[in-house]
Amino acid sequence: MEAVKVGVIGITGFGGRIVKAVAEAPELELITGFSRTPQSRKELVEEYKCKEVSSAEGLLGMDEIEAVLIATPNHMHGEYVIKAAQAGKNVFVDKPITNEIAEAKECIAACKEAGVVLQVGHNSRRSGRIRRLKKLIDEGELGQVIACEANNSHAGGLKLTKERWRWYNDKCPSGPLMQLGVHCIDTLHYLLGPVKEVSSFIRKLATPAEIDDTTSTILIFQSGVVGHVGAYYACPSVKRTAVFGTGGNAYVGANRHILLVRADRTEEEIETEQVNTILEEVREFGRCVREGKRPEVGGEEALLALAVVRAAIKASQGKRTVTVEEILQ
Repeated sequence: MEAVKVGVIGITGFGGRIVKAVAEAPELELITGFSRTPQSRKELVEEYKCKEVSSAEGLLGMDEIEAVLIATPNHMHGEYVIKAAQAGKNVFVDKPITNEIAEAKECIAACKEAGVVLQVGHNSRRSGRIRRLKKLIDEGELGQVIACEANNSHAGGLKLTKERWRWYNDKCPSGPLMQLGVHCIDTLHYLLGPVKEVSSFIRKLATPAEIDDTTSTILIFQSGVVGHVGAYYACPSVKRTAVFGTGGNAYVGANRHILLVRADRTEEEIETEQVNTILEEVREFGRCVREGKRPEVGGEEALLALAVVRAAIKASQGKRTVTVEEILQ
């Protein structure tokens, strides 16, 4: 297939990893990228031999660009998704789709009206460990699933300064839940289906920033499965998922193995494939643009993950259980 010509808005931080993946993907051709920092733009041009552009609007106005990848701070996602769609560009935006439900719905509507692809970068579900865990569940290796746990945490909140957008509640509501826990939520949706209702405790305990840093969220899935998501911004790094069933428990950590503990107490370490999840998702984006296919994680899937986060925020504030349906209305 002919490579899709793309531009990237937000080329530093995690955006730099997206740029690298774009450069490696045979389905994509990097035309340009934009950062508000002139030095970052200069370095991009020098490293990737691409064109320089001085504004996001200039990038969106380039006729040769067919698609845009957005890796800006969360609170800017919606603005650029809508502008890109209105310019007729296919859109990949990093997670979360936006911070707010109404704005996420506007993004979905704008892309549908423009007839362009909208893909959201929930890449955690793409790891070899999670793909293999999904297979174990679907093949009945765990029996009837009754519960699940996921945790995605690190100490980044302790290093925040007022110059960082993550410092502020209006830009990063619920702190680590919106930034890290949303990965867990999408992964659990992928493994076990949609969540029905949510309870949560969200607290600020250690970070100097405005945002909360410690979140503990209970999920009730539509199937009846009970789940827990932990997302903390003030402890050493944690990344793990566990699923519990009548026939066995499966534990996924940071290495490439799944520990399967069967009901008879026998244990098996299952080695899994190592996957470059960012490269995989941007390659899929290119195929979807060129072949007119729907991505695995589109706007609707991302909206459901965001709805669980917003339900958790509302549940914590109101000290009550909140349904996802209530948030989506």
